[in-house]
Amino acid sequence: MTIVAILIPAYQPDTSLLELVKRTQHELNKQGVAASFCVVNDGSDIACDAVFQELNALPGMLVLHHAVNLGKGAALKTGINALLTARPGLTSIVTADCDGQHSAEDIAQLAQAAQRDPSRLYLGVRQFDRHVPLRSRFGNVLTRNVTRVLTGIALTDTQTGLRAVPRELCIAALRVPVNGYDFEMECLITFRRLKGRKLSLQEIPIRTIYHDDNAGSHFNPLLDSMRIYFVFLRYCAGSLLTFLTDYLVFLLVVSRSGSIGLGITLARAVATFVSFYFNRHAVFQTKSRATPTFLRFLLLVVAMGSLSYLGTSFLADNFALRPAVAKLLVESVLFFASFALNDIFVFGAPSGEDTRTNWDDYYARPYRVASFTRSITTRLLIRLFHQYAEPNADARMLELGGANSCFMDALRAEFSPAEYHIVDNNRMGLNRAHARIGPHDPIHTHEIDLLTGVVPLHADITFSVGLIEHFDIAGTAKLIDSHFQATRDGGMVVISFPTATWLYRTIRQLAEWSGMWIFFDERPLPESEVLAAAQGRGRLIYNRINWAIGLTQRVMVFRKGAIEEPGR
Repeated sequence: MTIVAILIPAYQPDTSLLELVKRTQHELNKQGVAASFCVVNDGSDIACDAVFQELNALPGMLVLHHAVNLGKGAALKTGINALLTARPGLTSIVTADCDGQHSAEDIAQLAQAAQRDPSRLYLGVRQFDRHVPLRSRFGNVLTRNVTRVLTGIALTDTQTGLRAVPRELCIAALRVPVNGYDFEMECLITFRRLKGRKLSLQEIPIRTIYHDDNAGSHFNPLLDSMRIYFVFLRYCAGSLLTFLTDYLVFLLVVSRSGSIGLGITLARAVATFVSFYFNRHAVFQTKSRATPTFLRFLLLVVAMGSLSYLGTSFLADNFALRPAVAKLLVESVLFFASFALNDIFVFGAPSGEDTRTNWDDYYARPYRVASFTRSITTRLLIRLFHQYAEPNADARMLELGGANSCFMDALRAEFSPAEYHIVDNNRMGLNRAHARIGPHDPIHTHEIDLLTGVVPLHADITFSVGLIEHFDIAGTAKLIDSHFQATRDGGMVVISFPTATWLYRTIRQLAEWSGMWIFFDERPLPESEVLAAAQGRGRLIYNRINWAIGLTQRVMVFRKGAIEEPGR
């Protein structure tokens, strides 16, 4: 179920905030969007108390207070934390300003978009034409271009406060250390670093509203813009240190040896370690694993070094430039590209602080290679079902952890079971599966948490692929038990799970080094753990490793109720 909340930080508001909230509630009701509200009083004067008291009396409203003015970022974090805590099922938070720059219709528009797809980041963007105050136009144009050059994020309106932020990104925002107006810019950079190219972002045009030349805004065009640009200056300081180290070593070596190639090689070697340490700890402040991060960093250094050598040599040989001047020109061009790649590719890859797989993200954008490996697994399942079960037209099939099942269509086409059931607790995946079901298809989806719930079925065939390995030992044992509990006596239980072969370890290590690994809580299981959890529940009749899929999985088939004999 999609749950949306509206969050408004407020400092020195007047009655227009009360009217905005009422109009927004009315617009949301018209569009059929159920949303709760939270207003954070960021240390306003006592004269504003009446406004907050009236707000607090509105239905579905939560009003929070800061004793002193802590800044817009602090107010947003206070509201985000309170909403995530009070509403465990919250899927998206829409943030809006209290100074009259956002209309009720536009706030409701972003809430409706978030309800349709809560996995996407939505930004309400204004049009900066000649009717917009000069200070706002200048600030947006400058920040927009700096953002595009240094982070690779192309935005129309970098300073917009009207955003619909998915739950996962809201959690990431709570860790952003700044508290002022630069918080929103820092959040965009954090989101890009967290998700990389997979950041799903959509801009939605909104009305451009300024009252009295934007006099009601508490955004200081000089001081607050400076704070925003300090985000980039922090990044530039790390790159500048790298450049100086590299350049000084280069000059020293060339002056002694006269060799451009040797100078660049030694300069890069020294600067690499200085740059990596400074960037990892002081600039990007990432907690990613050191080894794969350093390998990505080293790959970028080699690439930039090669371009530097080719460019410096070309200018020195063809334009009669001194090597020192040629290198300075080349490095000036490579600076921005190198910085952006460091932010996105090296330090912005998924880090070790991720401990759980984001299944919403996986179902929204599954890897293309998955279609190939799933086809191999599908053929194996069909063969096993024929060999050990021979399901007929009265058969019941149950897929545990299937969500947006990739096996459903092929298994139904092959066996035409009377019923096909899918059990999972991921709403997005189940919705996607449900969208593929016709009105007369005997397919049923069940939203059940297998760790706490019970599957009310007695299937002829129960199977799972890539499910039980995402839990600790106790959780894995509970899920294995769920397979047998949901199967009739004499029925067939199929469990497929990753196993730590040399091939699995190699492919996974490469995926982690490249930042492509997203199954952070997946643990390859030893054969003995699964057998111990299944002991006494059925007889093992098949036990093989599926090597063909690369990330190898062991496939076990049990017959429920026929207890396994010693030695299998």
